[in-house]
Amino acid sequence: MHVRVILPGLLWPAPETAPALTGNELPSLLWLLGRAERTACAPAGPAQAFAQALGLPPASAAAALRRAGEADGHLPAPGEHWLCADPVTLRFMRDQLVLDDASAIGLAEAEIDALQTCLKPLFAEVGAFELCHPQRGYLRLKAAPDAQFSPLDDVAGRPVALFLPEGNAALRWGRILNALQIDLHELEFNRQRETEQRPQVNSLWFWGEGKPVPSAETTQTSVLTDSLLGRGAARLAGCTPQPLEDCANLPMNAASTLILDESLHRPALFRDMTAWREALTRCEARLFTPLAQALRDGRIEQLDIEAPRERENGAVFHIKPRRWAFWLRPAAPEILFAKS
Repeated sequence: MHVRVILPGLLWPAPETAPALTGNELPSLLWLLGRAERTACAPAGPAQAFAQALGLPPASAAAALRRAGEADGHLPAPGEHWLCADPVTLRFMRDQLVLDDASAIGLAEAEIDALQTCLKPLFAEVGAFELCHPQRGYLRLKAAPDAQFSPLDDVAGRPVALFLPEGNAALRWGRILNALQIDLHELEFNRQRETEQRPQVNSLWFWGEGKPVPSAETTQTSVLTDSLLGRGAARLAGCTPQPLEDCANLPMNAASTLILDESLHRPALFRDMTAWREALTRCEARLFTPLAQALRDGRIEQLDIEAPRERENGAVFHIKPRRWAFWLRPAAPEILFAKS
């Protein structure tokens, strides 16, 4: 069986601030990497890497992939244009308007209903709005947006003025943003939150544009993932994803297994060392330990661990069973500290 693991964020992006790891923290991962041949892979974000691994166009819209991964299982139809339209908080820091994502807002059910009631009519001209989660909304557009948007993770905590829409329809999307911000400011629950000095939903952030996703059939026989993007990419490629916990019992009848794990991406992107180490610890238990045992048992013929990076080349670690290679030693933790 061939197993391919795609782990954006596996490489810590700043060697000069690398955490002090020991081999005892990640024995299975470092055992595997000590048996690996390393090659480079082209720059790619999670959506691009997951889509490409499943035979979808690399430029597939991240919004459509993520929408397909939502709990209701709705699949965007081939040819549809989608945008993420996520609730955010805009706040002033000194003399600049800074964006915070909705993770700390904690909307109540009544507030979610009021938000949807307010926003749906605003988008009638361009498409249909839906809120699938307090932190995740979507626009199913009537036509291509004709603009380029910045991913939410790139903007969070930074001045909004640096990341406004670009392209032929940039002014149109700017007007849409201004209109919805005015309406959101008038919402009763936002006024109450302002009085109580609590975070408000005073804007949406549009992002995730790309090519409409075509109908496709993947060659993968088994896909394991807990990621929204991963689940969505798998469903759009025509297969049913399984949870990552199934890695402990890899299907023996599968010719190939694809594992998509996004848990390291955000901590690495924000250089949150504590969160990154905690995510690595979880990966060690649920992924690397069972994969190392399966390699020792001869159930895996080839294991590839791919660590893509968005703006620079990433790495692929190619590992085969080498039972008699007694001279091989576990890799040093420094192998995880990316070098440009």
